[in-house]
Amino acid sequence: MSALGVMNAAEEGIAIPGTLSLVGLDDIAIASVAPISLTTIAHNRRGMGGAAATLLMQAIKKEAPEPGVLILPMTLVVRRTTSVATNG
Repeated sequence: MSALGVMNAAEEGIAIPGTLSLVGLDDIAIASVAPISLTTIAHNRRGMGGAAATLLMQAIKKEAPEPGVLILPMTLVVRRTTSVATNG
């Protein structure tokens, strides 16, 4: 939602994607139908939910969670709010 707020504020003279490239995070439904289709990074919601459920079940069973870092894939969804950088 913050990126959409920036888009609204930028309507006052800042060209998107000309002067400003903008990327959101979360790929909410409105991002694809906004007046300027928002480039975004899509989370792996199912994977995050599964990992959270596993940790919750371990806590309920009073089991120690496995130490480590869980890395879930994300997807860049390129739409109309990004462009190639220029030297300038």
